[in-house]
Amino acid sequence: MQNAFGTAPVMYAGQQQQPQGQQQPLGDQMLQGADPNTPEMFKNNIQMVHQQVIEIQKLARRVLGSIQNAYQYGNSPVHTEADITTLKQMIFNVTEKLRASGVGALPVLPQAMTLQDGTTQMQPPPLREEQLGASITANLRVLYEQLQKSQEGASMAASLMTTDHAARANAPK
Repeated sequence: MQNAFGTAPVMYAGQQQQPQGQQQPLGDQMLQGADPNTPEMFKNNIQMVHQQVIEIQKLARRVLGSIQNAYQYGNSPVHTEADITTLKQMIFNVTEKLRASGVGALPVLPQAMTLQDGTTQMQPPPLREEQLGASITANLRVLYEQLQKSQEGASMAASLMTTDHAARANAPK
């Protein structure tokens, strides 16, 4: 199967084999003899995973667009199905790379996001623990105030209903 990463490995009883006549990507060839525990190898694995994640995001957006526009003229369910199969294989390959390289123990933070018009936009850095705590506290405060307003409104409606019902029960007939 051909995908954005080259040829997908053929699996036989838990082993990975390259199909005959196909070569491994140049990056893999250069690093084959390298010690897998070196910092350079680890950095290279991180870069490869980042690139693969970006490719997965692009394909996932394309698949999502194909699914959302499935009933419009010109969209082929066969093409969408092939993209979904490729996406599943790409996710499997990245998962295996994460497991084998040790990179999977780290969060994969986005470096830059490519917009539809071709420009790149840097993602904001992740929030620190103090910032997350402040953000969560502010969000909880807003939710608590909304709940209080809702309870006060329900209480007022209940008292009006009770007052109205009591007034009708005491009214002369």
